[in-house]
Amino acid sequence: MQTVIYWFRRDLRIEDHAGLAAALATGAQVVPVYVVDPAANPGGDVPATRTVMWRGLHALDAALQAQGSRLICRRGDPAGIIPDLVRATGAGAVFALRKQGAYFAARDAQVATALAALGAQWHLLDDDTIVPADALRTKTGGPYTVFTPFAKQWLAYLRAQEPGEVLVPLARLRLVPALRDLPSTVAAAFGAAGEAADARLPAFAVSTEAAQARLAAFTGQGDDPNQAPIARYQQQRDLPAVDGTSRLSLHLAWGTLSARAAYLAALGAARGCNDDGRAGCRAWVTELAWRDFYHHILDHAPYAERSAYQTQYATLAWEGEAAHFAAWAAGRTGYPIVDAAMRQISTTGWMHNRARMIVASFLVKDLLLNWQLGETYFAQRLIDHDVASNNGGWQWSASTGTDPQPYFRIFNPTSQGEKFDAQGDYVRRWVPELARVPARAIHAPWQLGNAERSALCPDYPPPIVDHATQRQRALALFQAARTAPKA
Repeated sequence: MQTVIYWFRRDLRIEDHAGLAAALATGAQVVPVYVVDPAANPGGDVPATRTVMWRGLHALDAALQAQGSRLICRRGDPAGIIPDLVRATGAGAVFALRKQGAYFAARDAQVATALAALGAQWHLLDDDTIVPADALRTKTGGPYTVFTPFAKQWLAYLRAQEPGEVLVPLARLRLVPALRDLPSTVAAAFGAAGEAADARLPAFAVSTEAAQARLAAFTGQGDDPNQAPIARYQQQRDLPAVDGTSRLSLHLAWGTLSARAAYLAALGAARGCNDDGRAGCRAWVTELAWRDFYHHILDHAPYAERSAYQTQYATLAWEGEAAHFAAWAAGRTGYPIVDAAMRQISTTGWMHNRARMIVASFLVKDLLLNWQLGETYFAQRLIDHDVASNNGGWQWSASTGTDPQPYFRIFNPTSQGEKFDAQGDYVRRWVPELARVPARAIHAPWQLGNAERSALCPDYPPPIVDHATQRQRALALFQAARTAPKA
């Protein structure tokens, strides 16, 4: 019987999977493979990534074993490992899903060259986004670079051909007999480190079952969707103290859930909702469109992974101080909403989306530090890190990305806190030094009198910068870059 390899990457599921379905459709025996590639994460081989990968790969292996197969897992450079596995298995083809980003493109090109030399076919399929990156074009034939017209065409495309689940004939997923004793387990691929990951991270499952349960709870599957969180999403999504978001970013980033399934669940919820509930569903679908948008942008402009998408800002003269970056990372800036968010990511490996925008704006526009420092910091600590989404979000906040909004988009960290955490519940949860500060001063404790500060929050630092002053400096910095003579 013929053999093919399916190479799992950030698609750790066996259900609703276009790539795996294509491999099985050949009628050949499919060998499931995963390569632990330390160079694949921009943040390096870090504990947060290892934690998620360890849990996700064990769940994937268990799902495969339930089908009579198992995961062949190796560690190292895929450009050498995949061809080695082709030789070991006699596979005539390798299937995988395409990933956006300069590193993945270069890595896949190397693999393609090596496979061609062996006479093996190489099949890259699109299943990471809801709409393929090459499906939407402007009237001039180019890719969309502005979100609003992109979203309009994205929705029109989906209305014209609503996606359905990709059924995978799992009955044919059986391990090649000769590979049953191949010493390539998940534990072996991690080596002596094993599950030595970030002990601070709480327990969470990285599996299709966990993803589907979270999706069902968020969209109200089996219940009245008007009572589900998705129906209140528009009102609650910006409130970091409220569990009002889907918390599916981990599963979308690692592929334990397809973006297609998320979209279909939102459509199903909208059909059962009243007008207010449907508004929440639409708002969440818009976030799925943003995810596709950033993936499409990186596909069409891979240079943006390592530089400003707006090239005029590629050489901004950042004026910030290293000590300020350290204070930002430690959650000791003196701005409560910023510090709460930075402590949340340090403790849980996750941060609320509104908080991500606030801390990103603060790093770039208040501390005048390169957005790439923050992008890398997030890559090292987020359990839901995704290259395209992380890059797109940081460049949006830094005003170096695709959004046409001028460079003067600068968040005031105090007013952001007052607007989205009015009573200070989020701040008090993550910054216990401020637990006794009343709501009137929770986002500006420096305004308290000396006696009150000494009594209520003696250990909380004063602001490390003055927002009004730094705002003017940021405006001047960006204006200088805009008006600088082109080389």
